[in-house]
Parts: sequence; structure tokens; C-alpha cells
Amino acid sequence: VLFLSKYRVFQNLILNSFIWKYRNHYLDLCDASDYFVLLSNEFKPEFSRLIGKVLPKNVIAISNPVSFQDAYQYDSDAKIKEVLFVGRISNSEKRVDLLLKVWQRICKKYPDWKLTIVGNGNDMSRMEALANELDLENYSFEGYKAPKEYYKRASLFCMTSSFEGFGIVLVEAMHYGVVPLAFNSYASVTDIIHDRGNGFLVNPFDVEEYAKTMELLIENESLREKVALNAINSSKRFSVENIGEKWLSLFNE
Repeated sequence: VLFLSKYRVFQNLILNSFIWKYRNHYLDLCDASDYFVLLSNEFKPEFSRLIGKVLPKNVIAISNPVSFQDAYQYDSDAKIKEVLFVGRISNSEKRVDLLLKVWQRICKKYPDWKLTIVGNGNDMSRMEALANELDLENYSFEGYKAPKEYYKRASLFCMTSSFEGFGIVLVEAMHYGVVPLAFNSYASVTDIIHDRGNGFLVNPFDVEEYAKTMELLIENESLREKVALNAINSSKRFSVENIGEKWLSLFNE
């Protein structure tokens, strides 16, 4: 069904059915709450359309914080030629199948690079079968593992989700200097990634463009390092201290 998402009629049909189902629910929540907190300012236009009126003053945005609080110092020598995915292996939203199809275009051209998939979920066996069907090389499914050590060594981080609430794994990866690539498929991703500044955004579900962007980064080490340093710096916006202060200010108000 994914190929239909590029058609405006199909997009509007899905959106209008969602609005019809949930509009009164969210209006009631806004009316009953002192404040209604979204995860991103980028969601405000969508939320205004959802409730069918100008955004109430009690609707604000506070992002999720990154849980890692160590002061990481970028070390290019510690980075290996590794592309990393961290997340739930649930294909309806995470679209690991698209990542595998991207890797199909990469793995034989760059045999010294590897793809590491960290996470578990209902579609694990299905994705393992797809990887085998696509005749992939230099990849591994790690299952559920603590991701910190993977972040520290990886060079590129991939998100191929069809939708997310926020996508905190992007910020976690950036905290450790892993250059993020993501589909520009949900509103709040632009709060996290500034395209070609601290990461790269790809047109939604364009596997060819995604592979070309990955090739650019694989072949250009200086670009990877420049963007990695930008990513580390910009991830500080989402520290526990910064996000916690916003919540404390809200509660005090």
C-alpha cells in the first residue's frame, strides 16, 4: 500500500478519516487541560488542522530529552565503517525493509562497510528472511542490546520510519557523533535534523536517493566528520538539563 502514499488523493483520504475520528477527543482534552504539550513546534500546524480551529494558547511544545548525560568527545579514530539502525523491528512504522533495500544498493560496492541492526520486534524473522532474499552482505541483526557502545563506534545512523512521534534515537546517535540520515516523513524530524548541517533528510521513501546520500557520506570522510561535530553540538538542545528546565518552568507557571 505504501506506493499509494505519493498520491494526494490517498493522502487526503487517510488524513480526513483520522481527523473525523479524533477531532472531538482532542478538543475535549484541550478544554480540560491547563496545558496540552506536543513533542515539537512542527506539530502545531497539524494539530490546528486536526482540531479545526486556531491553536489555543494552552497548546505548547516540549521535546523529549536524550537520556545519555555523559560528556562525549568526538574521536574519529574510534569510529568504524559501520551503518547503524536502532529501533523496534516493527515494519509498519519503522520500515526496516526499506533500509535493507538501501543496503542492497550499497553492500557490494563498499565491502569494507557493514550494516548493524540493533533491536527486536514482531517482524524480526520476516526482515531476516528479506535480507537473505535480497542477497545482502556485511550485515547483522543484533537483537535487543544496550545501544551506547554501538553509537560510540558507528559512523552513520539510519532511520527509515514512515512516521514517528519524535525519534529520540536520532538525538542519541547525534550525541555520540553518528551522522543521521532519515526520511523527511514526519513533522518533528526537522526539529532534530537540519538538512546537510547536522544530518541529512531524504524525500520520503525514496530508496535511490537514500542510497546516493549514504554513498556521499561513505566516500567523503571530511564531510562525515564535519556533520558529526555539528550533530554533537546540536544534540545539546535536547539534554536533560535543557528539557527539564522547560518542564520546571511550566510547572512553576
